[in-house]
Amino acid sequence: MAKYKRNTQSFAEAVRNVSSDVTEIKAEQQENDSDVDAEELNAVEEDELSEDQSEIKSENKSETKSARLSSDDEINDSKQETVEKINEVKSESGTGNKAGKKSEGKTEDKTENKTGKSSGGKTVIKERMNMDTREIRIPQMEKELKSTEEIKGLNEDTTFITQGTLVHGDIESDGDIEVRGRVDGNIRCSGKLIVSGTVNGDIVAGELYGEEADITGEIRAQGIVKIGAGSVTVGNISAETAVVAGAVKGDMDIRDEVVFDSTAVVIGNIKSKSVDIRSGAIVEGFCKQVYSNVDVEKYFSKDIESL
Repeated sequence: MAKYKRNTQSFAEAVRNVSSDVTEIKAEQQENDSDVDAEELNAVEEDELSEDQSEIKSENKSETKSARLSSDDEINDSKQETVEKINEVKSESGTGNKAGKKSEGKTEDKTENKTGKSSGGKTVIKERMNMDTREIRIPQMEKELKSTEEIKGLNEDTTFITQGTLVHGDIESDGDIEVRGRVDGNIRCSGKLIVSGTVNGDIVAGELYGEEADITGEIRAQGIVKIGAGSVTVGNISAETAVVAGAVKGDMDIRDEVVFDSTAVVIGNIKSKSVDIRSGAIVEGFCKQVYSNVDVEKYFSKDIESL
């Protein structure tokens, strides 16, 4: 009986021990399951965070690409506008300054590549200002060049009356005379007389060239008389040939051809061999080709068959 009791106690203890072990095993499994769930949750959260970051990066790249494309479009538009402006400036400038235009165009290209749209606009404005300055100076330079060419054609024995000089009395010379100042008196020279100043008196010369001259008195020349634009003469003119682009008040006796340019204003009668009146010229007076070899009366005679 005692033995049976001892065996019963050992079995109960064994059952308690087994139950305790089972309880510990279940607790460990629960802990392991909770750890696994936490790890899976962390992995899922990391995956979601990674996906969000990828989407943000993709959106940033898309926005950056769009911004670059927009910037490139603006740069291309700026370049196109600058090129169009340069072409307009080139088309306005004319064919006389091709070399200057090429160098200026290269300067504009370099400036545009360095500084962009704003500097390109400034360069175009400077180019237009320079072009306007050239357009203003070109006529003046041509006039100075023309005057220089005439001076080169003068003889060594040339009398110069410089600007600001006033001469009272008559002047005679066997050579050439250039008057840029003022002469109150008659002038007689066997060569060329160039007047860009004022002469109050009669003139006798081999040739007369007036550029912005103010002449009051009779003019007689063995060769050509040229009254340039801006010149004013008051008095009769006698010469071999004449070209008038200024203003003349007086009768003209020209043994050969007389040409009235488009800027000419003439008040007086004209005798010549032929006359050429350009469009725009104003001539108030009678024109007679008295030195012509054509007998105009025969065209109006009764004997028409003899023509």
